[in-house]
Amino acid sequence: MLFAASAGGSIAAPYAWTTGGPYGGDANDIVVDPRNPDLLYVSTRQAGILRSADGGLSWWRINQGFDTPDGGITVFDLAIAPEDSNVIYAASPWAPGGLFKTVDGGASWTNISASFGSLPVWDIALDPQRPGRIYAAVTDPSTGQGYVGVSTDGGGSWRRSVVGSLGNLVRDVAVDEFHPLIVYAGTVNAGVFRSIDGGRSWVAVDSGLPAQPIVDLVTDPHRALTIYAIVNREGVFRSRDAGATWTRITSSLPTKRFGAIVVDPVTPDTLYVSTTATFEADRWGIYKSSDGGASWTRLQANGLTSFYPYALTIDPRDPAVIYVATHGETVFKSTDGGQNFAFRSEGINAVFNWSVVTDPNTPGAVYSGTHDRFCKSTDGGQSWSLIKLSPTAAFIYDVAVDPQRPNVIYVACGHNAAGRTEAGRGIYRSTDYGETWTLQVEGMVDANPIQVEINPRFPNIVYAGGANGQFYKSDNYGESWVAKDLGVGNAFVLDIVIHPDDPRTLFVALDNGAVRMSRDAGETWRGDALVPGSPVKSLALDVVDSVLYAGVGGSVGGLYRMDMTLSGWTPVFNDFVGRAVVEEIHIDPADPDVIYLGIAPVEGSTQPYASGIYKSVDRGASWESITGDIEHRAVVGIASDPFVPGKIYAATLGGSVFQSSGPAATQEVPSETPSK
Repeated sequence: MLFAASAGGSIAAPYAWTTGGPYGGDANDIVVDPRNPDLLYVSTRQAGILRSADGGLSWWRINQGFDTPDGGITVFDLAIAPEDSNVIYAASPWAPGGLFKTVDGGASWTNISASFGSLPVWDIALDPQRPGRIYAAVTDPSTGQGYVGVSTDGGGSWRRSVVGSLGNLVRDVAVDEFHPLIVYAGTVNAGVFRSIDGGRSWVAVDSGLPAQPIVDLVTDPHRALTIYAIVNREGVFRSRDAGATWTRITSSLPTKRFGAIVVDPVTPDTLYVSTTATFEADRWGIYKSSDGGASWTRLQANGLTSFYPYALTIDPRDPAVIYVATHGETVFKSTDGGQNFAFRSEGINAVFNWSVVTDPNTPGAVYSGTHDRFCKSTDGGQSWSLIKLSPTAAFIYDVAVDPQRPNVIYVACGHNAAGRTEAGRGIYRSTDYGETWTLQVEGMVDANPIQVEINPRFPNIVYAGGANGQFYKSDNYGESWVAKDLGVGNAFVLDIVIHPDDPRTLFVALDNGAVRMSRDAGETWRGDALVPGSPVKSLALDVVDSVLYAGVGGSVGGLYRMDMTLSGWTPVFNDFVGRAVVEEIHIDPADPDVIYLGIAPVEGSTQPYASGIYKSVDRGASWESITGDIEHRAVVGIASDPFVPGKIYAATLGGSVFQSSGPAATQEVPSETPSK
């Protein structure tokens, strides 16, 4: 049911999309070219690999050769070949999965792990003395077997080397630089293994290690047989005898939660470790040791605002230059040994934006929520500021602007990440256009909201819905809340819609396939399941035709419509049944004939066309894709600009926020094929 070109006339050119951020996202690794310290590569969750030629001042994507249904590319580890810095290896645990190689500095990539299929590759280690010898940490989820892939010809061919017994999931691999046939493998559930024959055989070397997952493994570039291991929630351990014995070296530090360790490549015995998922002010940060871990000093780290430093890298020519790859804000850089850091993520569009809204009263005002930041633009999305709600707040799923007092904004913050306490969850309220925030959870029990909605006529009335059937109502601007029983058990509330002309009428979408309706402002509810087990992800109300639209996922994914009695569901657009999810439905406030859909593929989808943005100008009778050049096509939020007719904003999971004012141009289509 897509638009097709007619025999003659004109067709619209593809929509032209631009983005000004918000910049940042989840970075997994960062590497420095040893021959050119201004040349950097960063791997991300969903945005693939980006390159900087100016020490991090600017970045651009280099993902030619990667292919996924929604454009989202996840790469964990990067390794530059010591003999040729144009040769780089990239490990991808999922989307697309496998091991990739470039021989032209990232201009193009080739999958070199055909023998692995699309199995997750988590880590890479290169032999510093034998060019082309590669070790890859690989896990087979179907069998639970972990192994190390070994190649001696730069990835042309591979040998699988099983590590331990069935169920040993290998996540890390490291090579002793002095004795490169000594290789270590870190596992999720069986400690550390060692090979002394280049990966042909393995033995467990975990004496003194707690029985917890290995988070990171690093060999010492200055000392043979010395290796460091981060053990999940247990601290950092060191072995000076090739893993035969281990000693905890972070006992004096106030936390056991660490995410990354790096050894200074220039100065012996100098180590840096970063904490992770720790939010107490006296525990979070980066620590330095100048004596091999005997003592530690907490770095000042001014300007490092991310609470999740994921990887540390030191310039091999200048050890005062330290890069931190973070989850949330991507890259930070220090030029004074870690005392001060600067944000170096301009141009990295890897942010998970869960929603996007515009302010109907303020030109240029656009807001969005991310993993752990509130995003604010005052210039129509050309630039953004990222604001932290609180040290423990995470997963800002929804944003609502008071239609009568635009300085008042609410956000729903739930589903906390590991390490964040329940104290960070709830509804936050700002009265100064999002600059400062107050957590408002009085009356909520185990608050875990996903959605927030304001009564358009009486903005003192606010609704919040979330996990485990939670639905709350406030009649005092969120100062206190009263629970309302939806009668849906533990189902999650995924969307809330209020009738603009009859604000006592509400609709909620649920992840168990139900749509519920209330005619009395949330006191009582009715409604039957649309499709049991298929989540209803989004709702939209056409008040002109008295029609409710529902976006559905699961095996019957698509767009459905019905009247407001919640009976007679009719499929409107489901060409991609079982392959995509309608994450967002947006009806143009200025023209109800125009409907936009934000679509993301279901897990395992192999249909790239099924993700992105679709548009109908005839109330759903026909559709066209207007995705255009949006780099990451998992679109979960759409908003119209109330001051610029035709301009829309699209929030993506892992690609930040895009905006478009329509097609770049109109192309004339000849009525007859010209003769040659």
